[in-house]
Amino acid sequence: MTRTGAHLVVEALAAAGVRHLFSLSGNQILSLYDATLGSGLSILHTRHEAAAVHMADAWGRLTEEPGVALVTAGPGHCNAISALYGALMAESPVVLLSGHAPTGQLGRGAFQEMDQAAVAAPVCKASWMAKDAARLGEDIATALELARSGRPGPVHVSLPGDLLEAKVAAGAGARAPRREAAMAASAAEVEQALALLAAARRPVILLGGAMARGPRRAAVARFSDATGVPALPMESPRGFNDPWLHLAAPLLGQADLLVLLGKKPDFVVRFAQAPAVAAGCRMIQVDADAASLRAGAALGIVADPAVVTDQLAAAARGRAWSHRAWGDEVARAGDGAGRVGGRAPVDADADPSAPGLRGDPAASRSRRDPDRRRRRVRPVGAGRARGGDPSDQWPRGLHRQRDPDGDLGQAASSRPPGDRGGGRRHLRVPRLRARYRGALPAAGGDGDR
Repeated sequence: MTRTGAHLVVEALAAAGVRHLFSLSGNQILSLYDATLGSGLSILHTRHEAAAVHMADAWGRLTEEPGVALVTAGPGHCNAISALYGALMAESPVVLLSGHAPTGQLGRGAFQEMDQAAVAAPVCKASWMAKDAARLGEDIATALELARSGRPGPVHVSLPGDLLEAKVAAGAGARAPRREAAMAASAAEVEQALALLAAARRPVILLGGAMARGPRRAAVARFSDATGVPALPMESPRGFNDPWLHLAAPLLGQADLLVLLGKKPDFVVRFAQAPAVAAGCRMIQVDADAASLRAGAALGIVADPAVVTDQLAAAARGRAWSHRAWGDEVARAGDGAGRVGGRAPVDADADPSAPGLRGDPAASRSRRDPDRRRRRVRPVGAGRARGGDPSDQWPRGLHRQRDPDGDLGQAASSRPPGDRGGGRRHLRVPRLRARYRGALPAAGGDGDR
């Protein structure tokens, strides 16, 4: 078999343990689809490029392993960009692979030519275009390493079509991503942090997105249990105003020491300034990115927050601490919000669909709205594609409603009824939402694009 650059990409993904590609097909990436045959990689096909990135984002958050999205060039790439912002804010390990115009045609008006790396750069940890077919495997391995290391986040690589189709030497092989040793704090930094903690009366631990998940969250629970200091995940942009905090939110204004573990002192925490916290509140900041440390902090530690948290928990164990009454007060006011163990962490090896896990949206919806369990969720647009009666698929009367622009909410395909090919169905969502807000909940159908 002739090996191509596309095979190097697939082999690098497989060597790294990637099992799924979340994708929407297009001309520029068809060679990658062919290369996955027999590789063990599955392709989960979506209806929109942003959906592919959202799915990769969810995979990254639930497993702490990079979720990989694969989209085509130009407009396909641009469609995926908005979803990268959510992954960046959530500190989710995501790799976006985009097809790209051939390198030999750049600057000459190539099909879907644009500077894709520059478009993705503001919402990525790193973004670049591959330039050598023989080194495509290295590009993929590097992207996976960057996505999971330090502060996790999205990484983008554009893959020109001529590199993917280029023949490569038989000796070119894939390497597994290197796992660099996580940075730890010095013994002096650990002691200084614990001294500041002991001197504070009302300290609070605030967590970044990655520190609130999986094994990192377990390390925080050990630290909080050892000292009695309340620990609060700052996962929502509402920050101190998050309804999840309940009555604990006003208590944060009394904090005289903030321990930021992988959390930037940004708008989410009101920039860690009064009146959001007590006047003169001090700050300990632990971050893998030196650029995220704020000047003027009582202590800034450039190291892996998860490793430092384990160091702090081990050093704090067995010492006398006076913060348990404060921690209990925050936990009671917040209905358990101050206890990191109050919401069970997601087991990376568990089935994300298992009941009770954070990844079980059906369970959470049922708890909020018990009647929802008795409702029927009907796929929008599935009726006509299957040749069925539209009244069996749409809320009653929806397919009969008309407006000056045509059928309200009508599923229209560019192919004949029953054809499962590339026809796209169009839905006038605003009118559907406005006039049928009380109708059955809608879910995406399973027809092809």
